[in-house]
Amino acid sequence: MFTGLAARLHDQLKKASDRKPGNTHVGGVIATLSAVFGPTAVIQNGVQGKCCTNLYVLILAQTAFGKETIRSLVSASLRKTGRGNEVFDGAPSDVSFHALLARTGGRSALLIDEAGILAKAIKSTSLSWQRLLMSLLMQIYGRGLTQLEARRYRDSKKDIDPVENPRPTLMLTSTVGDFVDGTTQEDSASGFFNRLVTFVDEEMPTLKAREDRPDRQAVIDLPDDIGAAIKRIEGVQMGPELPQRLPSILITCTGQALERLLDFKFDDVEASMQSGGLKAETWGRAVENAQRIAGLLAVSDAVMDPNRGLTDVVCDVRHVEQAIAIITQGLSQLEDIASQAGRSQSAISKLKDDVIRYLEKEGGRAPRAFITRHALRGSDSDARNRLLNAMTEDGEIEQIEEVIEGKTGPKTDVFRLARNTAHD
Repeated sequence: MFTGLAARLHDQLKKASDRKPGNTHVGGVIATLSAVFGPTAVIQNGVQGKCCTNLYVLILAQTAFGKETIRSLVSASLRKTGRGNEVFDGAPSDVSFHALLARTGGRSALLIDEAGILAKAIKSTSLSWQRLLMSLLMQIYGRGLTQLEARRYRDSKKDIDPVENPRPTLMLTSTVGDFVDGTTQEDSASGFFNRLVTFVDEEMPTLKAREDRPDRQAVIDLPDDIGAAIKRIEGVQMGPELPQRLPSILITCTGQALERLLDFKFDDVEASMQSGGLKAETWGRAVENAQRIAGLLAVSDAVMDPNRGLTDVVCDVRHVEQAIAIITQGLSQLEDIASQAGRSQSAISKLKDDVIRYLEKEGGRAPRAFITRHALRGSDSDARNRLLNAMTEDGEIEQIEEVIEGKTGPKTDVFRLARNTAHD
C-alpha cells in the first residue's frame, strides 16, 4: 500500500502490534508524516494555490489496540530530528498551547488521548478552557500560511508573541464509543469534524500468529534507514528560546495529479456538498485534506533516496489516488460517527424534556428523589446526576435546599424551573 518512508513506518507499527494491521496503523503513519514534514513542506500549485501539509488526525479504535504505540512512533520520529520539544502529550489550555507554538516557531505535535472523555468534559462550564483550546485549533487550521495574532495582557511579561505560519499536527485518539458519547451534532455543524482526517477500527482485528511476537521497541528504536531519511530535515538549534530553523520542502503537483484532484473536487466532493446535512458538514475540507496527504506521501518517497533533493519534490497522480482513497474511507466513517453523535444528543434532549415536563406537572418544583424516580426512571445514577448538573449549569433548572413539610432531618435537594426560562 505505502511506499517510501511511509512504508517503513508502517512496517515498524506492524512489528510493534500484536494484531494484524488496520486503519489505525494507517492513521499512525499519516500523523507521523504530518508531525515530521508538515511544518516545512508546502504544496506550491495546489487546486487552490499554495497549501500546507500539516494535518489534524482522529484515530478511533477499541481499547488495547495500540493507540499508545502510535503516539510513541510520532514522538520517536520527532526526537530523531532533534525536535522532541515539539511533542505536547496531553490537553493543554489554549494559552499554554499558543505559548508553545511561539517558542517552537509555529510547530507542535499535540497528541491528545481519550479524546472522547475530553469531548464530554468541555461541555462543562468549569472546563471551558478546553473549549477555548479547540477553538484555537480550529482557527490555526487555516493560518498555516499567515499569522496567529499575539496575545497582549496588562502585565507585558505575560505577552505571547505572534506566530508566523503556525502548522501544528493534532492527533486525537479515543475508543469509538467514548468519542460518539462525548460529541454532539453541534460539533459537526461547527466545522470541527471536517478538519479531521479519520481512521476507525470499530472491530478488533485478529491476533497475529503465535510465532509472530510483537516488538514494542520497534516504534522507539527506529532503524538506521528511517533515521537517515527523517534526519534529512533535521533542525538547527539556534538557542534555548529561539525556534529551530528548518529547510523548506517545496512540492509541485504534476498535471495529472492536479487533474485527478479537480475530478475529486467537482464530482465526489461537490455532490456531497450539494446533498447538504451531515454529508456536507463532514466533506467540507475533503479536497484540502486529500491534497495535504498527497503532498506528505510525495515527500515520503523523496526522503528515502539520498540522491534526490527536497527543494522541489514532485507529487504525482499515484500519491493523489492513494490520498483520495484514504480520505474517502475516513469521511464515510466520520459521517457515521457524526450521525450517531446526533442520535446520542437527541436522547439527552428527550431526557431534558422529560424533566421539564415533570416539573411543570408538579407546579414548577420537585425533590431530586421524585425526579429520578418518575422522570428519569431507567437511567443509571451517574447519568441522572450528570443530566441534572448540566441542566443546572445551563440555567434550565435551579437547585435549592428546602425543608419538606412533615419530614424531619436535613434539608432536601429540590429542583425548580429557572425563573428566566419560558415553558409552553
